[in-house]
Amino acid sequence: FSKADVLTLFLLPNINVPVAVICGDKDPSSPPAVMKPVADAMTKTDVTMTVIDDCGHFSASEHPDQVAAALLELVKRVG
Repeated sequence: FSKADVLTLFLLPNINVPVAVICGDKDPSSPPAVMKPVADAMTKTDVTMTVIDDCGHFSASEHPDQVAAALLELVKRVG
């Protein structure tokens, strides 16, 4: 198995805590097309996916308010 197979087949489906997947629409290494299957593979939990417009890989630096808002929503869901 590849590292990606291990993640997708074995690890991600067993995550059972709320998750926030955050990515930039212009991220060269983790774009939405890569992150959506990651979010979808977490079948035992509540996942929200936030795609930040006009954002590269460093979303917390490029758009801190939007990242903070997504993380605050995660904290609210965790309770």
